[in-house]
Amino acid sequence: MMHCALEALDQAGLARPGIDEIGRTGVYIGASAMDHAQRFAGDIELIDASFMTGNTLSVIANQISYFFDFRGPSYVVDTACASSMTALQHAVGALSRGEVDTAVVGGVSVLLQPWNYAGFSAASMLSPRGLCHSFDASADGYVRGEGAVVLVSRRTVPAHPSATRSRPQRCRARWAHSARRPGCRLSRSARANPTSGIWSPRQGLPAC
Repeated sequence: MMHCALEALDQAGLARPGIDEIGRTGVYIGASAMDHAQRFAGDIELIDASFMTGNTLSVIANQISYFFDFRGPSYVVDTACASSMTALQHAVGALSRGEVDTAVVGGVSVLLQPWNYAGFSAASMLSPRGLCHSFDASADGYVRGEGAVVLVSRRTVPAHPSATRSRPQRCRARWAHSARRPGCRLSRSARANPTSGIWSPRQGLPAC
């Protein structure tokens, strides 16, 4: 992500650590997967002094802010597959409200272990054909993907003279929850009584 951020800022003409003219800069990153940390589950002796900072999602954004000496908001949001779009929504809102002048927005997901594949497969969420047919009647599941992306969005200010790529345009984002629809699937009995097994009103204690 540091490499992606450096490249995005370089193309915007802003890739100099500690740059003054960039103004108030926030970093908004979407991330959800913990695959790298899960690789250490089988051998605790591999864990070293950098394990916590190297595997804590919040540090993804914080390291970018630290390297470039950004003083604005810096955090990671986790809304599963919508994490990067949610990060973009946060950034657009901050820019619109004047909380920041520049927003570094990104998302990252890396597939490094098979456990999540096994879980999604057991839940019949993956396409057995290995193909996505979004919003189509032939859809039979989804296909996991990985990658990293960073973009730089600014308020209505002139492009920096050294910018190599500039796409001035209005950026908007919207979000909403789909409420109680088939998605995070529950059994019929669980849907009828979703708090069953979580809380026991009679005993007033969490039920096992």
